[in-house]
Amino acid sequence: MKFSPALLVSICALFCPLTYGVVIDLTAPAIKSSITKAGDRRQEVSLATTPDGRQALRLAWNDTSSGYGELTMTPAAPLPIQRRLDLRAQLHVPAGSGLRAFQLRVIDAAGEIFQIPGELPADRHGWLPLTFTIDLANPPADSWGGNDNNVMEVPLAVQGAGFDFRREPTQGHFFLSHLVYEPQTVAGDTVTLIDFASQQPTINLHRAADLRHDYAYGNVDDGSQTALKLSWEKTPANHYEFTINERMPLPTFSNAVFRVSAFFPANNDVSLLNLRLRDKDGEILQYRVPLPAASSGWQDVVFPVNATIANSSSWGGAVTNQRLDFPASFIGIAGDFRSRESTGAMAIGKVAVEVLTDFRPLTPTLETGNPIHVLVPGDASKLGLRINNHKPHGVKARVSYTIRNGRNVEIAAEEQSMAITAGTDFLLPLPAPKEHGVYYVDVVYQEDDPRVEPLNVSYSYAAMQPAGPTAGRGKGFLFGVCSHPQRHPREHQELEAMAAAWCGAKIIREDIDWNRMQPAENQWNFDSFDFTVDAFAKYDIELEAIYSYCARWAVAKDWQPLKPDLKRGARPDYQHWAAFIRGFAERYRGKVHYVEVWNEPDLHGFANFSAEEYI
Repeated sequence: MKFSPALLVSICALFCPLTYGVVIDLTAPAIKSSITKAGDRRQEVSLATTPDGRQALRLAWNDTSSGYGELTMTPAAPLPIQRRLDLRAQLHVPAGSGLRAFQLRVIDAAGEIFQIPGELPADRHGWLPLTFTIDLANPPADSWGGNDNNVMEVPLAVQGAGFDFRREPTQGHFFLSHLVYEPQTVAGDTVTLIDFASQQPTINLHRAADLRHDYAYGNVDDGSQTALKLSWEKTPANHYEFTINERMPLPTFSNAVFRVSAFFPANNDVSLLNLRLRDKDGEILQYRVPLPAASSGWQDVVFPVNATIANSSSWGGAVTNQRLDFPASFIGIAGDFRSRESTGAMAIGKVAVEVLTDFRPLTPTLETGNPIHVLVPGDASKLGLRINNHKPHGVKARVSYTIRNGRNVEIAAEEQSMAITAGTDFLLPLPAPKEHGVYYVDVVYQEDDPRVEPLNVSYSYAAMQPAGPTAGRGKGFLFGVCSHPQRHPREHQELEAMAAAWCGAKIIREDIDWNRMQPAENQWNFDSFDFTVDAFAKYDIELEAIYSYCARWAVAKDWQPLKPDLKRGARPDYQHWAAFIRGFAERYRGKVHYVEVWNEPDLHGFANFSAEEYI
């Protein structure tokens, strides 16, 4: 069967939350039913009437030696996205038909088919209900095709059925009319990533001024709740996109469903909503859901996300493998417009994620007594590998490690089996180093569950006496670091500040980034630089700020690039420049004592204007 995951994503994203209790009518004209190798096996499927006058599919066999048949439905019928649900099949079995078993077949987003068995009592006939339980956490063992990993990757759809019959009598048939959803209420592990009604972070709306995009926090048109309101006016772009300055960490999962609560006015101008996630390597993965033009009012837009399936809509990062590698975070949303030069608006209330399954291995983490992996004298007892079992069940596993010193010489190795009950952790002590230096720890972790892939992870730590932190403001010669903290998540900035302090640094060279701090002439955004200043100030480290890079809106009208083919390094309008310097100085007086005027102005890539203009 030709299977389109994108089609099922689209259908389920829009309708699955509303389909509890829905009947799948197998006799509907939209569903084409066929029997595999019908001619060779002397089997057939047809639309017929049951003895009590109901319309149903009639599946029949005549003098066949196979003993089984396979029914395929085209297209496959989408199922609601949830952790567990029941499907009841209505079969009419005539007396003496010879039918002995009926199996439901479900196809997942990767094209893998799962067969769920159903046994029929030998002494019963007439209408017989069969219930099939779909439990994402416990998929049936009988599966094939697709990525063949025995993990049910949502969305799912009913693909067909298999049926077994006795070879005597040589002829037989039964009727199949419909399937009914019977969802079971199972509490999901739902995490609200952000609720704009109570959280109102600064967001980066891509090229807002140039593209005539804007955002604000407030009540939407129906006045029902506070939300993030996005608007655009005769924009030349075909989409909007924004990122959130604060990191929104995700729980680990194999399968999850994200729900974006969104408001669309009448004549909705957004054709696609795009969820964006960033993984541990910095790769951005985008998940897309189409929106009908008739979509209006508040609704939940549902995004099925499978960490084990490649996503071709991805870019960036140190490793671009089209897969979501944890730890990962939610970073923002984009929306595609139906046409250019459009004017419109929408609002976002909150973003939540529900973990459906997690067949990912637990991750051993290195502990040294501090978060920057420095083992200080006296803390040898704190060195170890910690494994926290956040899963709802116990885990049996084996872990092995090898430790190498800075000269790449192996100094220790061990393997150990363990059983970790749900909600607890296990600490495997590591041998203390005998001398100062850098050490590398290579870990192999394998759980007994065959669906969980082995994990190979490497760590490093330094055994040393820290040179800091030192109290008070630095004076005279200052030992410092040239870095770009604002390029990294805030928790990483805090770790960098701690590491710099322990190295004895007293100053950090960092770009201001005019365009980020002042995205429009009358709009200031100090949030990012404020955080970085405060993070390093905790350790009495100052920032040496670099006045650098002209904001797009502030480029001088008479700017003539020295290298016309290079569009970077624009010269600012001097009045805009003066206002920017004044605004920065007023904000950070007493906090920032050292500044540089431009970054490397001798390079055209940074300053594509003359020395006289610079002076």
